[in-house]
Amino acid sequence: MCIGSGNCEFVAPRTFRIEDDGISRVVSDGKADGDDTVTRAIDECPAMAIRRAEP
Repeated sequence: MCIGSGNCEFVAPRTFRIEDDGISRVVSDGKADGDDTVTRAIDECPAMAIRRAEP
């Protein structure tokens, strides 16, 4: 579902990275940027492609 807009990487660069294929990947456990920052990145995804996994 990722369209490679880069919003997630811009908001939470220690958690998300756009890879060479243009798709965003999680590069940490989601804690590196803090919960509020990760939540903001999720909310700003234009494709609504990011979901938070429940433990």
